[in-house]
Amino acid sequence: MRKRIFWSIFAAALLASLVMASMVLAVQYRILEDRIFTELATECDLIQESLAVSKDPYAYFDSLSARDRITLVAADGTVLYDNAADPSQMENHASRPEIAAAISQGTGKSTRYSATQMVQILYYAQRLDDGTILRISVAQKSVWSMIQTAMAPAILILLLLAFASLFLSRSLARRIVSPINALDLDHPLDNTAYDELAPLLLRMDRQHKKIREQMAALTKEQREFSAVTDSMREGLILLDSADNILSINPSAANIFHASPEKISGNCILSLSRSAKIQSTMEAARKEGAGEAMLHQSGKSYLVMASVVKSDEAILGTVLLILDVTDKEEADHSRREFSANVSHELKTPLTSISGYAEIIRDGVANAEDIPRFAGKICDEATRLIALINDIMRLSQLDESIDLPKKEPVDLLAVCEDVCARLLPAAQKHGVSLAVSGEQATIRGIAGILNELVFNLVDNAIKYNVQDGSVALEVLRRDSQTLLRVSDTGIGIPKEHQPHIFERFYRVDKSHSKETGGTGLGLSIVKHSVQVHGASLELCSEPGKGTSITVTFPAEQ
Repeated sequence: MRKRIFWSIFAAALLASLVMASMVLAVQYRILEDRIFTELATECDLIQESLAVSKDPYAYFDSLSARDRITLVAADGTVLYDNAADPSQMENHASRPEIAAAISQGTGKSTRYSATQMVQILYYAQRLDDGTILRISVAQKSVWSMIQTAMAPAILILLLLAFASLFLSRSLARRIVSPINALDLDHPLDNTAYDELAPLLLRMDRQHKKIREQMAALTKEQREFSAVTDSMREGLILLDSADNILSINPSAANIFHASPEKISGNCILSLSRSAKIQSTMEAARKEGAGEAMLHQSGKSYLVMASVVKSDEAILGTVLLILDVTDKEEADHSRREFSANVSHELKTPLTSISGYAEIIRDGVANAEDIPRFAGKICDEATRLIALINDIMRLSQLDESIDLPKKEPVDLLAVCEDVCARLLPAAQKHGVSLAVSGEQATIRGIAGILNELVFNLVDNAIKYNVQDGSVALEVLRRDSQTLLRVSDTGIGIPKEHQPHIFERFYRVDKSHSKETGGTGLGLSIVKHSVQVHGASLELCSEPGKGTSITVTFPAEQ
């Protein structure tokens, strides 16, 4: 603190000295400039009076001292006379500020800086009775030139000011800090320091009292671990040797829908009569630890029990309850997915194996072999497509090895997809149409292309003869909407919540005919999630389906 005060005072003193010196120099320079202009005006008046009685003005100009530069300019700006240059070689002076002012107002003055000579040239012009302009100029040292001239004494004065500021700053900093260093922080109100420190000392005294009170409270609360357990997301219950509740944190109380104040001190049976909790506690008493899965209010909890011992005597039991609902659901989804994958892979493999055995054993007729080979090729193609979709879905689900997002023209993607699917649409007797406005979003081009492709491909496969598929790209407020609508068979209401699930098919026989893997819409769902977008389905059996993807404003 002392150093900061010292440097603050020193810098302020030095800066004030420099500012004062600069201001004095500027004022002196301005006064000197005004004085020179006054002298030039007087000189112009004297020359004008002399010209009135002079027969030859040019001879009179030549007789004057060459200390100042004298120029005579005609009313149109032509230089008539100059004692420092050849008038015939000089340009028209009508545009010079001082000349223009003298022509219009009678007198004019201006200042111009000469970088080569590092001087300031002051010009004063006056209109004579015959309309000509008399201009007198004089060179004056610029501020920078004056500073360079006075550099040595200026540096000396600056050093003296710096030393004086250094000494004064050190003395003031020591005097300011000494009373602060002498403060008795254990008894803040007994100090007689600066009046400005009184609020701080009063607050410190209050803080000391508050800290003593808090320490007393924390010492009591520490015995029950409430300072730690209250902030835990996991449920924690402390039991004594008789299974009475010593402490229960809010998370555990919420799990069993109980009040911590009312349940504390009661037996664990008053909180829950679950046989699994009782068996877990029995296992903990016998083996030191135990665990069980508890299902409560539609959620899954892992209950872990461990005993607290002292000299082989059981003092109590600690129950830790973890919410594993998400893990259980994830495991269930993984098992279901594995079963579906096994089933979906088994079907084409069984077909391939059957046709291959018929060909291998020579059972098939020669004319049937190409047809069987075609069946094998079709099933292999379906198997490869299924494996590719599974790998793609896994990549999207884990968000691994995904390219960086970049600006993508969504309307151009729609047009490209329709161009690729046009032969398939014509085969099914379905027309494709793209409309809307150009909209650029930040996304992954390949995934967006795949998203649109799956939506349009489904709309074609599940359409009717002479049906249509419409793609629209719209901008609504700051959001971008992609809508794919068809006039197909539609989706019954009871199936709509499940169509984006993996391997879910509304009409399995129709899906088999179209060659779908059952993963297209699931890939769409995960592609939408990768882009932080939302998905909306609107469908009516016999009338068609509309799927809308809404991309947020900032992608």
